[in-house]
Amino acid sequence: KKVTQALHWLKKNNILYQNVEINLHNINQLPEDDVPEAIMLTMEQKIGDEEIPPERVGYVPDPLADPTESTNSDTIPISNSGVLDVNGSTVTSDKIKNYVLRKIKNDKGTDQMDTESIYVIPHSSKPVNEYFNPKLLLGLYPTLFCYGYGSPEDKSRPVEIKLREHIRYLLSYDDRRFETSHSFIFVVFNLLQRRDACFHAQLIATKPYFQASAQEIQSLNSNDIEMALNKSQNNT
Repeated sequence: KKVTQALHWLKKNNILYQNVEINLHNINQLPEDDVPEAIMLTMEQKIGDEEIPPERVGYVPDPLADPTESTNSDTIPISNSGVLDVNGSTVTSDKIKNYVLRKIKNDKGTDQMDTESIYVIPHSSKPVNEYFNPKLLLGLYPTLFCYGYGSPEDKSRPVEIKLREHIRYLLSYDDRRFETSHSFIFVVFNLLQRRDACFHAQLIATKPYFQASAQEIQSLNSNDIEMALNKSQNNT
């Protein structure tokens, strides 16, 4: 019910959802007030609170940990903290293909599903443009940009605002919805990282000495690359 209400609200108020057709048949297959089994099977649950302190550790020393000891130190210990393989990169494409084929076979052979349900999220054949594309973050986070407005690098804005400055502004919202989002800060930080890397690569590529290296790279053929790979594998 909540999913249906949210989709209807987005279709009515969000400009990106105006032409979206809501499939009530698929929605009715979702469990009421529960997490779908296919998603639960991908989750790892641990009972116990022994891992809570390491997961909530920060990089800034706690001034209340020891009031008598000065916390002004140039050495800051770094603890491991993060989520591994959130995109399922360790699952090969062959495993996914075999699973889907087995699922199709089971669906055709019996009325009851022999394997758990799966959610297939289609991908475009072309990567999305990350530069000056205001719809990128609007589409990724409909709960943050509820009305489909306010995205960075919007050309319709009368005053141009740099991406880094706009992100800093979003993270300073009083309701903290951008700051407390499970992935927003990581996605925009990754965007900034890639842009900085591309900018520095462009600077190197425009240097005069790079032209000679570019010509040498263009002169390589498949045999040269195969020979280099063989040497790398054989450590020669």
